[in-house]
Amino acid sequence: MVWGRHPAQLEQLRALGVDVRSDEPHLTAWANVVVEATRNSDEVALARKLACPRGTVVLKSTYCGQTEANFTGLVIDEVTLAGSCCRTFPPALRLLAHGPVSVSDLIEIIYPLPQALAAFERAAALGVLKLLLRMT
Repeated sequence: MVWGRHPAQLEQLRALGVDVRSDEPHLTAWANVVVEATRNSDEVALARKLACPRGTVVLKSTYCGQTEANFTGLVIDEVTLAGSCCRTFPPALRLLAHGPVSVSDLIEIIYPLPQALAAFERAAALGVLKLLLRMT
C-alpha cells in the first residue's frame, strides 16, 4: 500500500495494481514496515504513527534541518528505526537495463541541455516526478 498526496503519482501506481490511499485523517497503525520517502521532515511522525508495535520505520529521505521525533513511543512499541541510503547503484542499474523495472512512466519531460535552468526550476515544484536533460 502506498499513501501519498499527489493524485497523478497515485494514479500511476493504481494503474500498476498498487493499493493507494490519500486519506491521512483515517490512517492508523497497521503496517509492519513503513518507508518514509517524501523528503518532508514533518512526515516522520506520520510514518511512526503507521508502524505497528514491533514494526520498522525506514527513513529513505535526506532531510534539511532538524527533524523532531518522540522516541518514547519508539521504545514503548519496540519500533525499529532504520536509515536507507542510495549506495547500491550497480544492481539498480542492472535492473533498469535488463530487469522488470521500468521508469519511463516516471519521466515527465525531457529538456535539451540549453534549457537546463528551466528544467531545474520545474524540478523544484511540488509534485513533479522526474525530468531528464538531453545532452545532445
